[in-house]
Amino acid sequence: MNQFSSVFLFLIALIWFFSAVAFFFLRPNFIKADLEENVCESYFRCFLTYFNYGIRDGGPFDMPASLAYSNSFYYKFFAYDWFFFFSVQLIMLNVVNAIIVDSFQSFREEKTTQEKKMNDNCYICNLPRIEFEMHGFNFQKHIEQEHNIKSYLKLLIKITEENEFNLNLVQSFIKNSLAVGQVEFFPDQQAMCLIKK
Repeated sequence: MNQFSSVFLFLIALIWFFSAVAFFFLRPNFIKADLEENVCESYFRCFLTYFNYGIRDGGPFDMPASLAYSNSFYYKFFAYDWFFFFSVQLIMLNVVNAIIVDSFQSFREEKTTQEKKMNDNCYICNLPRIEFEMHGFNFQKHIEQEHNIKSYLKLLIKITEENEFNLNLVQSFIKNSLAVGQVEFFPDQQAMCLIKK
């Protein structure tokens, strides 16, 4: 996201530059036909016009009909218009699009990695499927019987809702650990079947 912000700020600065050139050197000729008024009367309005029409339409202005090929201003306007098109529309907007596509691809890869980890790692002990297969144990059987997430969830709900006096020593320890935000009682990187082996 930081990369996108930097590029977007650079795009605004670039449009600000084009607005300055238009305001100080080309202003008298910038009459928008459909509005029938000069849209570069003020510097800020010139910037807003460039930001609005320049990004959406590739350029805010058409070549003034009054300009003839023999007029030296025609070539200045021509060069200015094409430079705006190439730098803003062709390069900068494609960079913005590339960043957006790249961001979506990164999110997709991250989601795929998370899904793979959820499918290939035990939710309770965080041991990978291959660890069990290397020792000759069925991973599916492990997550359904030894580290069944529903059983752990039921136990935690029971412990949190039960009165302190009705809990045994282990359950009381778990309840106190949860109260202070500790989860060391979970068998991280441990499984009974692997210990027995």
